[in-house]
Amino acid sequence: MSEYKYIIFFAVLCAGVPLGVLLCQVHKTFTKIFFVLLIWSSCEPDKLGINFFSREFYRASTRGFELSLIDICALILAGNLLVNWNKHKKVLLPALSCPYLIYLSITLISWALNCQNIATPDPVTTNKYTVYPPPYAQFELWLYPLFEISKIMRGIFLFWILVNYLQDSEYIKIIYWGLAMTVLYLTLLALRDRYLFGFHRIKTNLGHANSFSTYMAMLGTMFFPLILYSKSWFRSGLYSFLVACSGLCVILTVSRGGLVAMGLGIFVCLSILFIKTIKVKNIILLTLGFFMTCVVLYKSSDTLINRFFGKQDAEKDMAYRGKYNMKAKMMAADKVFGVGIGNFSAWSWLKYASEVDEELPPGTPPHNLWFINLGELGYPGLLAFMLIWLRFFAIAVKNIFTSRKDPFLLTVSASCLGACLALHFQSMLQLGFRQSPQYFLMIIISSIVVAVHHSNKHKSLESNGLALNN
Repeated sequence: MSEYKYIIFFAVLCAGVPLGVLLCQVHKTFTKIFFVLLIWSSCEPDKLGINFFSREFYRASTRGFELSLIDICALILAGNLLVNWNKHKKVLLPALSCPYLIYLSITLISWALNCQNIATPDPVTTNKYTVYPPPYAQFELWLYPLFEISKIMRGIFLFWILVNYLQDSEYIKIIYWGLAMTVLYLTLLALRDRYLFGFHRIKTNLGHANSFSTYMAMLGTMFFPLILYSKSWFRSGLYSFLVACSGLCVILTVSRGGLVAMGLGIFVCLSILFIKTIKVKNIILLTLGFFMTCVVLYKSSDTLINRFFGKQDAEKDMAYRGKYNMKAKMMAADKVFGVGIGNFSAWSWLKYASEVDEELPPGTPPHNLWFINLGELGYPGLLAFMLIWLRFFAIAVKNIFTSRKDPFLLTVSASCLGACLALHFQSMLQLGFRQSPQYFLMIIISSIVVAVHHSNKHKSLESNGLALNN
């Protein structure tokens, strides 16, 4: 069956891309359809894609050369963009491109310095259980980084395409329609898993409950500002329903970090927009929303209290996670450019877990995105990754001030800033950013932020030009 999946995918790729570009030439509606399809497919990279050289038993966020419906839609949109090149506002080097390329360059340097195979070690027996290594003869340290590097390159390609399309603000609205379809789709899956299959912590198709909670917290945060922006009760009610669906999904994951992350994102959006959107409608909806949230949390209180305060000792949990962070520090101390992106688990097995603590189960990466970058790419990679985030937040905050006179762009800017704060909070506790659904959602959000930045910059240049002419 897997062989047929490869054949079907490549048939769709070879025939579908030219056909898709042709359909986009026939009518703009097809371009919008492929746009929505691209956004929705970001939540289903496994079912709608294939995985080359897959190493499924290796513990990493990317375990093969992934290709999915996202890439097919991206190629179609790229082909349409090139065919109609003179009809679009062009951004050849979008803001954030340089930080992304610097980070990519460091990952390539780190990979070049770690091209080797090392025999898989014996199982490790701790005081609790025996931990077995992946069922491979060797750790392919030359191969694992290429999985992650290929995804970074796909993200940069998608980022460039989206920024150029989003110069037309109509496509920003289309992205939100795609995200709305995603929320409804994932909510149905979550309700199915909980009430038909009886699962306790819901993860749907995202692999882990914490990953799902991060994704839905981001989506809920993105739709919250639209409640305040919309003038009609119907639209505000629709967006309230989408936020409620997202919040319900986060509760069904029983994720402590997810709940806090969504609360943080919504609080930031409300702080930015409330003064500008004080209306009777918004006050009523916010009051109702707060009341309904309290009711749902009360109904879920037994499960949530047990999760927050019962089963785990937070202080011991953080101390235990600190041992994984210690491995990252040791890797960076031994190698200037780290052990290679994607190689953390292998080197944990080979050396560093036992050096930190002989009873520490090997193979587990840090539950903190900054430390895993430190271990895998050293301090140069950590600084490059920091540069991406600093540049992103600088642009996002600037958009809040430069979009004051455009209510829609201001709302979108607050939406994206809040969503990325939710993601970043969770990335301090989990590896959400590295996993494909969250990674591509972050690329989509970055594209919106950068597109708004270039749009505001273009308007500023036009207004200055008019002022000089007058």
